[in-house]
Amino acid sequence: MSAPVTWARAAGAAARRAAAHLAEQALALRSGWIARSRARRASARGRRFSVRERGLWAWFLPESRRTVVAMLGGLLAYFLLLPLPGFETLRVRGGVEAPRTEVLATIGTLVISVITLYTLISTGLAHWVYSHLDRREFVVLVRLRRAQLAVRWYRWAYGRAGARSEAQQMLATCAIAVIVLLLRPPQIPVALPLVITAGAVVATWISCVVGFAEEYAAEDGDGTALLLPEIPAAERGYEEYLDMAVLVQTTSGPTGPVGLTRRARRAVRAQSVLAHVMSTVIISLAVSVVLTALT
Repeated sequence: MSAPVTWARAAGAAARRAAAHLAEQALALRSGWIARSRARRASARGRRFSVRERGLWAWFLPESRRTVVAMLGGLLAYFLLLPLPGFETLRVRGGVEAPRTEVLATIGTLVISVITLYTLISTGLAHWVYSHLDRREFVVLVRLRRAQLAVRWYRWAYGRAGARSEAQQMLATCAIAVIVLLLRPPQIPVALPLVITAGAVVATWISCVVGFAEEYAAEDGDGTALLLPEIPAAERGYEEYLDMAVLVQTTSGPTGPVGLTRRARRAVRAQSVLAHVMSTVIISLAVSVVLTALT
């Protein structure tokens, strides 16, 4: 047999082996793709089943969904307030200009309304979700949120910060609402700024309580950061941390040392200071301004 025939046969055998190998790889890739596709569909069915099984609240487990719904609520407040009497200064394109103070007060009223409704919706949805979770799920969720807040772009993208920063922002919002009530334009009925100021105070209070409940749970994930008598670490859920946050908020501080770690004591101290500022400064100022506006 001549050499060219031998080389041709060898080349043909090599081509057949290469084709068989490629066919096996293609079959393996197809099988893997089918398996991954089935896994994705099963996962999606599992998520849908989880929502159907556990309730509508399970759909709001991702913070992004709660944020989107709260933003839609804030936009709704904007479009509902804009046609009301007193807000025509924001719609006028020509003619006599309103005094700058009235324009700023009107814009402040609109902004405070949007922020207040956004905070109430987001905090209410968070409370609804947390109240259905067991301890493990709740701790994992709040610790994941703490880890995400350590990333700067996440804080900028979602407009979120820690419990202390968010409480300070809401206190500032509440103070601005009181100032807006004091500088109310005569065209705006007095009832509207009163309702907005009361809503800002309530939103600030609820946001502080829920936010610090998250902070306490994230710090006490292993059950050794907080001293909660008669409550074992394995039984501490969202309700227990919420009770502690309400106690600190209403008494401007705990009756005994409840923080066993430095970060836990820092969180309790921060909430105590913010609660004291809110009860002695913000609410007192709001009451005095309300009495002045009504007389």
